[in-house]
Amino acid sequence: GHPEYAIPYLQQVLTNDPVNRPAMRQLAELYRQTQQWQYYAQVLGKLVEMTEDARERADAYSGLGELHEEQFKQPDHAIKHYRDALEAVPTHLRSIRALERMYRSREQWQELVDVLRRKVSAVEEPEEVLLAKLELAEAYEERVADKSKAIEQYKRVLEVDAENLQALKGLERLYQGQQ
Repeated sequence: GHPEYAIPYLQQVLTNDPVNRPAMRQLAELYRQTQQWQYYAQVLGKLVEMTEDARERADAYSGLGELHEEQFKQPDHAIKHYRDALEAVPTHLRSIRALERMYRSREQWQELVDVLRRKVSAVEEPEEVLLAKLELAEAYEERVADKSKAIEQYKRVLEVDAENLQALKGLERLYQGQQ
């Protein structure tokens, strides 16, 4: 219940064993809990440098992204870190969702389409896959005006769920527009 007491002990461990990743992860978590943002950023940066594990690297990059987005109010840096996480693990869902949210708010539609394509591959639950495909189809239709790709995505939804009303209405709209 007192993370501030544990920090000096973990720092001692890291003085003796500077590549102790579990201690580094725990220290990062304690800095996050105590809202010591600069130290938290430093430890996450060290984790990125020291780990060979792609998932751990992606998690650290995503943590840096959240930090820059929420605490430092540096959205461009946040986007860079989230994209670095996707370099490490292309289906890193935490980073995909963060980028999706940021690109929507910035109205960066082409980037949003790229992230939504990744999301289709990243989600695992059949219902989530279906929703991600519908989001992608709508982005193609409404945001980047690529009607042929929108039609293709709606058809992919119907391959899985032949009675999906949203996909059927989307195709109807698009086919009426093409006559």
